[in-house]
Amino acid sequence: MRITQRHSGVFCAAGVIAAGISCSDLLTFPVSASGKATIEGSSILNLVSIGFPDLTTFDITETEQFSNQGVNRDDIESVTLDALLLRVDSPEGQDLAFFDSVSFFMEAEGLDKILIAYQDDFPVDAREVSFIVEPHELRDYAAAESMTVTSEVSAHAPGKDTTIEVVVDFAVTATPSGACSALQEGVSQ
Repeated sequence: MRITQRHSGVFCAAGVIAAGISCSDLLTFPVSASGKATIEGSSILNLVSIGFPDLTTFDITETEQFSNQGVNRDDIESVTLDALLLRVDSPEGQDLAFFDSVSFFMEAEGLDKILIAYQDDFPVDAREVSFIVEPHELRDYAAAESMTVTSEVSAHAPGKDTTIEVVVDFAVTATPSGACSALQEGVSQ
């Protein structure tokens, strides 16, 4: 068993030298997700939530960015939220000032619902707003078969139908063995 591990390490090191990269270079990589929702224009106050169908049953391991790394669900060591951005997709000229506050939560089966990002400052004329991100370890949520990103909103509905987009950026860290396995597969091809 030790000889196999040693050869694997040697092979990984040889791949590192040949490729000019190291396993640690492959350990952390970005994964992004986005979703759109349309808010009907009217005088309704206090929206309770906004649904983003693309994030309702989101599986981080099924993204192209994740699958391009050559790692699998078992290779996830850590996942953190790097950034969350909300922006107006349409109509032209609409801003986000109709929001009073927006909070985003993450859920997965068997895990607690947690706050991942929030914002209560939506300036007039701002078509794009970055959120304050909570520093949670999200590995268990990302390793679940699917996770859900939900929102809670307080707002005055905009004057016109408005389509908004949320963009969520994660940093995924693979286990060292997962990164080396991915490197070995890439070098052997």
